[in-house]
Amino acid sequence: MCGLRSGASVPALRAALSYPLKLPYTRVQLAGSLFLLEGHDEEALEEIALALAEDENIAEAWGLRGRIEARRNNRAAAAAALRRAVELNPGNTAWRRELSELEGSLSSNPP
Repeated sequence: MCGLRSGASVPALRAALSYPLKLPYTRVQLAGSLFLLEGHDEEALEEIALALAEDENIAEAWGLRGRIEARRNNRAAAAAALRRAVELNPGNTAWRRELSELEGSLSSNPP
C-alpha cells in the first residue's frame, strides 16, 4: 500500500497543505492518499469538498468522490460524482466503466 501507515501518515499528509502549490490540487492529492488509508473516507471527502469549493472543475476530485461514495455503498451519490468526472474528462475509461456499472446496479436495484 505505497508504504503508508495510518497513524504516522495523516499528520504528514496534512502538512502538505501548508505548501503554496495549487491548493485545490494539493487537497485532491491529500484526499487520494487518505482514500488509500482505509478508514479515512470522511477526511478525504472533506478535502475534496474544500478543493471543489475552490475549483468545481477538477475531474480527479469528482472521480475520487465517486469511488469513495461507491466504497461507502452510496451508489446514487457515487454515480452523480462519476457522471461529473466523466463530463469533465470523457477520455477516462476507468471512470466511464465504474459509472456504467453503478448505473446498471441502480437500474436493477434502486436505492
